[in-house]
Amino acid sequence: MANKGVEPRAARSVHLRYKVPDSATSARNTICVRRCQTGTYFCAINFRCGYMGIQQLYDGKKVVIFSVWDNKTDDDPDVDRQAKATYKGEGVDIQRFGGEGTGLRCLLPYNWEIDEDTPFRVDAETDGKWTAYSGHYFDQRKNSWFHIATLKTLTEGKLICDCAAFVEDFRRDGKSFHEKRKACFCDFQFLVGDRWTKCDEARFTADQNPVLNINAGCEGNQFFVLETGGDTCNCDTPLNGTVKIE
Repeated sequence: MANKGVEPRAARSVHLRYKVPDSATSARNTICVRRCQTGTYFCAINFRCGYMGIQQLYDGKKVVIFSVWDNKTDDDPDVDRQAKATYKGEGVDIQRFGGEGTGLRCLLPYNWEIDEDTPFRVDAETDGKWTAYSGHYFDQRKNSWFHIATLKTLTEGKLICDCAAFVEDFRRDGKSFHEKRKACFCDFQFLVGDRWTKCDEARFTADQNPVLNINAGCEGNQFFVLETGGDTCNCDTPLNGTVKIE
């Protein structure tokens, strides 16, 4: 499953990449976790300037997460490159983050469950060179949509596009490689004008981790499936292949 002589520290990050036009103003997707381990991120919507989904943290606690990056391209020292929060939902903790880029991260405790659908939606609205991204998730406990936050970042007027879903092992302690993670992603759609369009195919990609215990496929005619770690077998879709719902 790994290169001979190399002890992997993490399960490989795996992605479903969707074709979304630059003119899309909203995107939505639903996660259903089938198997989880601590230190896992199940991302419903990774878009041009951020991402959102659910996590199980190192201590086992479960959260909803919504993040937007600072502008990365403008070198002018007089340009304000930091993302800003213009709305925060009740109970949401917003902090700055670093590491893989910088930006604002929103966390909200949410005890999501295995085999439970959690829908997400992100809306984009331009304001000159800035874009405000509003993140929402459907709270199954309250049977209603919850507005997590609206985060504004410098984009030169760009909207959503470059969308993906992913499963990531962020624990990376050497043991996590041997633990399986699996999630289904259904009903990815994007909005252009007043029309929602459903994506019935996605490209299967992964990070530079060379391990081979990864997989992507379909479950029935509704779900995309991503798996990584443990005894996962790459038996459905080759890396960089296309997963299609018939």
